[in-house]
Amino acid sequence: MKGYKPILLFCAVLCFATSCKKEFDMTPVQKTVLENNTLSLIHVNHGWEIDIVYDSLNSFVELEYSAYLEDYILVREINNWLEIGFNQEVYPLAGSVYKATVHTREKENLSIRAENESVIALKEPFMLTESIDMELIDASTCSEFSVAAPSCSILVTKDSQLLNVIYTGTNCSVLVTKNSACKGIFNVEQSFNASAQISSQVIVFGGSIPSATLGAGNESTINMAQANVETMNVNLADGSEATVNVSSRISGFLTEVSTLYYKGHPQLDVECSEDSQLIPF
Repeated sequence: MKGYKPILLFCAVLCFATSCKKEFDMTPVQKTVLENNTLSLIHVNHGWEIDIVYDSLNSFVELEYSAYLEDYILVREINNWLEIGFNQEVYPLAGSVYKATVHTREKENLSIRAENESVIALKEPFMLTESIDMELIDASTCSEFSVAAPSCSILVTKDSQLLNVIYTGTNCSVLVTKNSACKGIFNVEQSFNASAQISSQVIVFGGSIPSATLGAGNESTINMAQANVETMNVNLADGSEATVNVSSRISGFLTEVSTLYYKGHPQLDVECSEDSQLIPF
């Protein structure tokens, strides 16, 4: 019987290897799902890579993923939200593919929420008649964001980044917190509200803004030196700083070792604590 032990061991190893090969089949699978659904509310989770495109003919989702992930894929529409992620905790192997392209016919409102290291891109400019809402949470990223809409609401938090923004519209609100960043160009007809908290950044590379309200705290930074702003209200605290270009009037408060750098020749109505600074450049 001793002679059978090496054979049995070899068979066991072979069966294990065969099983592993089947379980971790890396062959890419392509599939189209959810045709003719609304697809205006999009929730992405678990590190998926998602492209969003406008399609005037149809709404659907194109999936591409490694075959071994088949049983874990979660793509569904529930309570009007398109959900893309995994149905349980999964630790994909290096080199695994799990991405999707969402085709939407939506022309009015678009809401996008990305969590847990997901990656979003709006692959072409979107023109919406009402609003765009974007939330990036837990180290998620959006690298392409070109939108025209009357209303824009942006939340970027917990090590996330919204980059290459080009927004045109009436009103825009931006909240960036917990070591996150939002960077881009904003052209608004009425108001722009930006808040950076807890070691975060808002950087505006250009645009025209009649009225802006800025808030920053906990060593955060707002830089709007390249945007043209008419009037601005600021509230800076906790070692934060802002750099702005304002033509008409600046009002607000600087406290707790905060700094406001400004250019232009605005009327100044800013209360400044002894440890804070208001500096022209």
